[in-house]
Amino acid sequence: MFRIDHETAAAALPTPGSAGTPGYFTGGAPGEGVSPTVVTADWANAIQEEIMSVLDAASITPDKADHTQLLAALTALIPGGIEVSGDHISFPGGLTIQWGKYRASISSGATVNITLPHALSAAPLAVIFSLYDPSAGYNPNHLAAGNHTETTLTFRSALDDDGSPPGIPGFDWLAIGLAE
Repeated sequence: MFRIDHETAAAALPTPGSAGTPGYFTGGAPGEGVSPTVVTADWANAIQEEIMSVLDAASITPDKADHTQLLAALTALIPGGIEVSGDHISFPGGLTIQWGKYRASISSGATVNITLPHALSAAPLAVIFSLYDPSAGYNPNHLAAGNHTETTLTFRSALDDDGSPPGIPGFDWLAIGLAE
């Protein structure tokens, strides 16, 4: 991370303008008269300074060539550090959030067991799931979660209201628990 250093950059942080109505970015819709969102200097300075504050709190000197400084600062500032990977986040004290995807058709009455990427010290505190393609009209009640262990999540497919198999195309899951 490094503050903007282009020759056109201001030497000191300008006073921001008055706050407007909070909103979201848009790419615009020219045919409908909607302009794309303009990224203002106030907004860019706010983001830059928020990130620089985290680096400063962790006593990290900004380095234009190092793109891992924000993660290093957050890790240094959280007692015991955090572990982040592609399938989980572990916090000091053992709290672990892990996630994954199941992408295969699930027939009616079938049970799917998911092996957790990281074993927990007990059954998960919470398990959340979302059907892979809810736009296709699948009812969330077609899939039920239960009987989880410290290493395995269990999901079961149910019959449709008319007794026909729903043919669920898969789901995403998230488990929260404590690891040793």
